[in-house]
Amino acid sequence: MFPIDERDLIDSVKKIGYQTLPTPQFPPPKAGARVGFSGNFAKKREVILDVTTDRGILGASADSCNLAIEALDELSSLILNEFKVDITKTSRFYEIN
Repeated sequence: MFPIDERDLIDSVKKIGYQTLPTPQFPPPKAGARVGFSGNFAKKREVILDVTTDRGILGASADSCNLAIEALDELSSLILNEFKVDITKTSRFYEIN
């Protein structure tokens, strides 16, 4: 995806009020290896965040486009602040459902 461990990303969204959803549990990978997954990983009110790690996709689903856009903005700010990665510079598109 980007240079962020998916487990760290899932844990970090709690800081902005998301409840994490059940995700596959894998042991920590060996040095140089990465473990990925696809699916919903967090929810806050009507917004659900999802990820497809092998394709580098972060998504937000919500009842309105405005809520989904706000969620992606909030998520990109979190990633910048927590991991020092500016996904707005490397994103090719945004998926809003």
